[in-house]
Amino acid sequence: MPLFGFNKLSRKFQSKSQIEVVLHLGVHKTATTYLQTRLARSVVPLLERKVLFVPRGDLRDTIYRVRNERSLLNFFPVTRDWRMAGIFRKNLEEAERAGCRRLIISEENILGGIHHMVQSGLPYPDLDKKLPPVFKGLDGHPVTVLLAVRSYDSWMSGMWSQFIRQNGYHKMDEQAKARLLAIPRGWVDVIDDVIRLLPRGSKLRVWCYEDFIKMHDEIISLFVGSENVSCVELIDRNPLQSLTVQAMKRLENLEARGMPTGPADVKRVGKKFSKSKGFESYTPWTEEERAFLVTRYEKDMATIRERWPELIILAPSDACNS
Repeated sequence: MPLFGFNKLSRKFQSKSQIEVVLHLGVHKTATTYLQTRLARSVVPLLERKVLFVPRGDLRDTIYRVRNERSLLNFFPVTRDWRMAGIFRKNLEEAERAGCRRLIISEENILGGIHHMVQSGLPYPDLDKKLPPVFKGLDGHPVTVLLAVRSYDSWMSGMWSQFIRQNGYHKMDEQAKARLLAIPRGWVDVIDDVIRLLPRGSKLRVWCYEDFIKMHDEIISLFVGSENVSCVELIDRNPLQSLTVQAMKRLENLEARGMPTGPADVKRVGKKFSKSKGFESYTPWTEEERAFLVTRYEKDMATIRERWPELIILAPSDACNS
């Protein structure tokens, strides 16, 4: 049974338009920021094609504030959910006012934050709470949800690097390492949750981060709804790389000497010892651990392809061999 008042309040704002909604659940460390930057620099030509892209800055700040604000407004979960739905309803109304036929929303923190993942070892465990208000705010419009997955070995290394960038240096101790290696919740579970929560008539499309470079155009076309993606500006920027082995060693040394290792220090050290300067990417895994994580990823992807074959976007070479 719906919580009292939620449907009644949201029904007042329901849209009657036929706008196509594209919701990119930007999994962290899968080139989400890179894609957002390309789309943000192409707002004008996209509008000329009746496509509205929501810039991530205000959206991210608003989502964070509504989810974490300690006030009477958030005392009841139903009120917080209604406020969250309102964020996306406003995006939809903006697209309607602009006369657009497609709305693109892309944001990492719709799924959840990095901090909980690193602390618990569970990727995006609360989708039952996080996704329904988002879909409610889109007023029953069929939604195309986009989602990238990545091999657990490099993804978890990248997540740890990003956690350090945001919070300052933390050495991965054995307990944290064991939590991540256990993988009690993987991509199969995440995708299963998303499918279960999708509104009627909606669909999910998934690609592997490892195929990102050779599938640029195919992925961009999912956002803009056309195989002609010339309106989306190319940028001279690669996805943000993980910290390097040398950067981690320097940060560990600074911490041992009692020197500052906050986010600004991590940024400075990371820039000095960046992968672009030829330094090796950081990984906490032994060869045996890495092999285990890669094998688990391959098994999970095989399960996903078998269970939901229509979801996966294959790289050109894979499509030819399938």
